[in-house]
Amino acid sequence: MGQLQQIVADAMDGEKPVSQLLRAVQVLAVRGDVDDLAEWVKKERDGYAAGEAIPRYRGPDIAHVYANLNGPYGASATNMLLPESLFPEDFAKMFRFEFRQPIAELEALIKSDQDKLEAPWSGNAIAWVNSQIDRGEVTLIEGMYLASARRVVSVGRVISVIDAVRNRILDLALELEKVAPRLDEANVQAVAEREQVSAVFQTIVNAENAYVGNNQTAVHYEVQVIPGDTESLTRFLEGIRGASEDDKLELIAAAEAAREAGPDAVEEDSRLMAAMKKVGSVAGKIGQEAAGVALKLALQRWLGGS
Repeated sequence: MGQLQQIVADAMDGEKPVSQLLRAVQVLAVRGDVDDLAEWVKKERDGYAAGEAIPRYRGPDIAHVYANLNGPYGASATNMLLPESLFPEDFAKMFRFEFRQPIAELEALIKSDQDKLEAPWSGNAIAWVNSQIDRGEVTLIEGMYLASARRVVSVGRVISVIDAVRNRILDLALELEKVAPRLDEANVQAVAEREQVSAVFQTIVNAENAYVGNNQTAVHYEVQVIPGDTESLTRFLEGIRGASEDDKLELIAAAEAAREAGPDAVEEDSRLMAAMKKVGSVAGKIGQEAAGVALKLALQRWLGGS
């Protein structure tokens, strides 16, 4: 069994830890010499640093915030659910939760007895809230001050993060079996493989990213293709430089005409296939196949694919 087939089998099985699957993907990244894929694997394994951009599947999520309050004469209130509406808009980030932990740490969490994940507010945040209470800008309970607060999300959300990574690994391996099967061979450093792997990575792993081009004329743009949403498809095509506006409009029209056929239309509808070929042929000889991969995956999603 080749490396790609093994990754597919392990990802579908569901028993293999995602942290181990990522090590297998790292081999593909090295063989394909694809820096962005290698960087994603590293961040998923090691975690995302504070302030560093995270994939959408890692947040930010709206979290419940529970607080403990203290008042005069020993008065207190515990586990009070704080409404976000009590605070100014620029404080909204304190009601958001981001999953920056290494994937192995998240996997360990779901195997433990914990049923939730918590993140405390910082001392500076507590002090700011209390200063607003003093100024009369915020009132939690009359006469009481904030002692502590914590953001809480369920362990089910943690599982969804792990599943998101597993599903992306599975989709990545399945697509690479078709467009870059030589990655199963050792010492594959061909430019074609690098471009194909990068295109698949950007459209599957990142979902909102796409890449069209070659090493000399790379085009990278951020966009999310929403199933059935013509505006999002238009934005996607705007990122492809070199294609004429007429060709892009024809591709959109062909996609809309093939909507009822679903994702299979990218391989069965002659009008859509011809339009894809025109738009995807602008990346140069080496990058044409990579461009085709990006377009195909984006259109499959737009037509209702996963």
